[in-house]
Amino acid sequence: DAEAELLDRQPMFAPAMALLRYDYPVHRISSRHRPVTASPVHLLVFRDAAADVRFIELNPVTARLLELLKDTAFSCRQALAQVAEDLAHPDPQAVLQFGQGILQDLRKQGAILGSMR
Repeated sequence: DAEAELLDRQPMFAPAMALLRYDYPVHRISSRHRPVTASPVHLLVFRDAAADVRFIELNPVTARLLELLKDTAFSCRQALAQVAEDLAHPDPQAVLQFGQGILQDLRKQGAILGSMR
């Protein structure tokens, strides 16, 4: 369902999607920019509806959220609750609200196509 609320469902990701972690910002390396010191980076790489390859740099918490959603049968709410628990966050509701915004943004960008019942 492309329009349904994501929170209490499992997201359906773009079919060609990968969560990647590198010790260097590989998506910025060029002949002019060659990093010398390690700077870990998390990337979400996927093909959008136009079949263009897209890269989204993620913070470690968002990467963990997407890892949970990709590798488990959790609903978005369950995955966000697990993230809040992993962080020992004093306000799990704040994590839920923040995560909901992230998921909506990923849907707008085409990484999440909708949700499964």
